[in-house]
Amino acid sequence: MTLYGIALYLHILAAVGIIGGSCLEQYIHTRMHRARTLDTLKEWLGAGRTISKLMPIFALSLLIFGTYMTFARWGWEQPWILVSLGLLIAISIASPLLLAPNMRAIGKAAFSGASLSDIAILLADPVSNIASGVFTVVSLAIVLLMVMKPALMPTLIIVVVAAVIGVFVGWPKAPAPAAAKESVGAETSAGRAQ
Repeated sequence: MTLYGIALYLHILAAVGIIGGSCLEQYIHTRMHRARTLDTLKEWLGAGRTISKLMPIFALSLLIFGTYMTFARWGWEQPWILVSLGLLIAISIASPLLLAPNMRAIGKAAFSGASLSDIAILLADPVSNIASGVFTVVSLAIVLLMVMKPALMPTLIIVVVAAVIGVFVGWPKAPAPAAAKESVGAETSAGRAQ
């Protein structure tokens, strides 16, 4: 087994970690949106925090082993390498800026006893939802670029198509049934009080 082979294996493991983590974050967000109790929402929020702590480790590993393989075999003139590297750096910078504030707000609201309907508004935040969808699908596109190793134009087309699909994947969902019922109940009670 060569050093390059070990680096490739670890690079693939890191990519699997990023893709798996991104998909799990999407699933957890959906489960949080459908939570019928604050306790259930808090459990999913805790699972999301665990995954978000692992994502930087996966990204750094992907970068380290990918950089080694680029120097060892491929060179920096490959468009799929440069675009993948740029996207990885962009996602690593944008993710804490676009996703973390909303998740902190959701956690703060959940642990301060806010209602599910109030939290549903935070869960439906269009910026964090769309960013999360785009990051997930673009991460899958990066893996496709690594496998296909296309020229510049196909690379750019793959990234643009992935970003468009990511917008649809992340498009904010309708209010959760429990939150909608809670909201209707509160409006009915308010109407009776008048």
